[in-house]
Amino acid sequence: MTKFEVGKKYSCRSIADRDCIFEFEIVKRTEKTVVIKDGLKEKRCKIYAENEEEYIYPLGKYSMCPTLRSSKEMTEKTQDIVKQKIKTQDIEVQTTNNVTYVDFQKPEEKETETSIYYEINEKVAAIANDMVSFSKYEQGSATAEYRRLVDKAAKIAEQKKKETDPMYHPKITYYFDLYARKLAENINRYYEISTRCPSVMIVGPAKFPVKKKERQVYALNKNFQEYNEIQKILEKIQSIGKGGIRSDDPRAIEKLKERLLTLEKNQEHMKKVNAYYRKNKTLEGCGILSENEKKLLTSFMERNEITSVPYGDLSNNYMCIKYTKERIAQLEARDSLKGWKFEAGEVVANKEINRLQILFDEKPEEEVRNVLKRNGFKWACSQKAWQRLLNQNAIFAAKRVLKSFGKEIKV
Repeated sequence: MTKFEVGKKYSCRSIADRDCIFEFEIVKRTEKTVVIKDGLKEKRCKIYAENEEEYIYPLGKYSMCPTLRSSKEMTEKTQDIVKQKIKTQDIEVQTTNNVTYVDFQKPEEKETETSIYYEINEKVAAIANDMVSFSKYEQGSATAEYRRLVDKAAKIAEQKKKETDPMYHPKITYYFDLYARKLAENINRYYEISTRCPSVMIVGPAKFPVKKKERQVYALNKNFQEYNEIQKILEKIQSIGKGGIRSDDPRAIEKLKERLLTLEKNQEHMKKVNAYYRKNKTLEGCGILSENEKKLLTSFMERNEITSVPYGDLSNNYMCIKYTKERIAQLEARDSLKGWKFEAGEVVANKEINRLQILFDEKPEEEVRNVLKRNGFKWACSQKAWQRLLNQNAIFAAKRVLKSFGKEIKV
């Protein structure tokens, strides 16, 4: 009887696709079982005997499942073709995991890999296709679909970079790379889950592993939920730069002054229109407004029966001007903010990252940490400090925290 031998490699073909070859190495064996290795993980399988040879089910026992027989030992010639990648008539042998495929495309004709993409496991995608479909898998189709989605995200990222300040570009690049990586992981995970159990249309209903299929469907649903979460990263990219002017922006003061100038111009414009209407009781002849603006304002006033120009935003605009001036004053005064030392550490005004940091000589007690959190301080591992945005409120908060624990301040 032909038996499996430890250290030797055996191969079998997929029933659905003859070009799909599975390779396994016998790691160890007993009288009734063998341990096989497919390049990724080891698995124990029960040995069956028939026609003077042993055989096992390496991927599980179900209808039309692959059968690995002891008579199908890989010859040295076959192994040399795989190991040495021998090419004949521009045919390239490729091996990933335990599946061997033949690539008929010339190496010089292949596209150059771009750094924005991550790898998609084409071999697992091919096996997944054979598990659910009678049609032959088109080599490279999984990668093509992945790259189509990444290219779409790249266009969104590039357009966003054109619309936003250069300070946001690293953040856009980070989220784009995160999207490309997470998407590749999700797609590879989808194909891996799809190989766990074949479709009943492929193998038939006889002894179909219903429980195994239910677990596969549950995993696929979870994978689809993860895919929807990944798509939300594109929404994050599109929202970058829309949250106002950040205080840690190097050009914050310059941008605020530009905004202030625009607000003041709008304020003067609205005042002049109101003064003209109060004097003439009509907008006709008002050279400040365009003809279209006059029609819209007049129509709105007649429809709502009001007797003054509906510039309700006049007071709101004034408050925006006042708030912007206050922010400019705060940022200009930020350079004068300084830190100090106390009994068990020091407070640092880190102007490079625009953070007020509290550095302790030793790890503070839990009670102290809770008070820091309640006062807006967060632990930053990269800085080894408790910190919050650098402003006058942060100075007050730091002094309040230290005073509550009786820490003596040393200027």
